[in-house]
Amino acid sequence: MDKENHKTEKELQEIILQEKARGTPDLEIGRKYGVTFRYIEKLIIHSGKNG
Repeated sequence: MDKENHKTEKELQEIILQEKARGTPDLEIGRKYGVTFRYIEKLIIHSGKNG
């Protein structure tokens, strides 16, 4: 999917966090960026942004 178009893993993570901040559902983020719920969950935990 779109994941390959991002320059770095860090860039992808920042975009996902921005999507979460906007209230985008995890399922939609997963489809859009080709990541799993577990990936998103770990990212949220490690970023310290719990929702």
